[in-house]
Amino acid sequence: MPAFPASNSAGLGVTWNNCQPGAQPPVQITLSMPVATQRCGEFTAVLDVIDPANGNILLTGTVTLDYTRTWGETVNPDPAPEYQVWRFAAKVDLASNAAFAAAPPCLNQWPTAFYYGYVDYALRCGQAQFESAIVLYHACDKFVHNPALSATPGAFHPNASYGLVSPSTAANPFFVQNLPPIGGRRWTRACARSRPPACPAGPKRPSRTAPSCHSPRAARAPSPPPADSSRRTYSPVRGPVPMPWASWVPGRP
Repeated sequence: MPAFPASNSAGLGVTWNNCQPGAQPPVQITLSMPVATQRCGEFTAVLDVIDPANGNILLTGTVTLDYTRTWGETVNPDPAPEYQVWRFAAKVDLASNAAFAAAPPCLNQWPTAFYYGYVDYALRCGQAQFESAIVLYHACDKFVHNPALSATPGAFHPNASYGLVSPSTAANPFFVQNLPPIGGRRWTRACARSRPPACPAGPKRPSRTAPSCHSPRAARAPSPPPADSSRRTYSPVRGPVPMPWASWVPGRP
């Protein structure tokens, strides 16, 4: 994997109460350059959530990043991928340094609050410039303060949850909204590209897994992406031909 740089981007703190979006204070989120640990695919980095009005650090902690997968991503209708993306699962205990409208109330009793989510690094093919995205979440009491499971048990926010998201700018805003739940058949396992794309320039980097998608248990063949999709994926040969998908489950399409 390449050396991923430090990042600094505008974002949002987000609150939900009874599944309804609440306070959304603007923040600046910085993440130091990830440093590899002794464990395969694991990195650590320091994350700071900063008040953009005065520069005060609101939340801080050391994030553990576990590499999960990489994929090629096409934005415009072009046969070659425009980005290569690396995704890391993220977990961090964040400590409070100052009053913050999107801080969970459990920080009044415990020194840290547990957040989890992911960090993406995207490299524009042919350019030595990375973009990054950070999504972290602190769920309601049932999931993060359950006495049977949590190191910080208690009753603090039974119907409220909290998040951190970046980037969120005027040119690239993050809209907080509720979406209807996914219905239909139960989904299982996943499918992956039989030929995962990579940036055409430079050395090839092996992929542990390919882009995430799901296939219904009873489906005999996956459907191609919709014709009006703004994020269609194309094969590395000339022409907008959707790549084939292969199931992780042996004997299934």
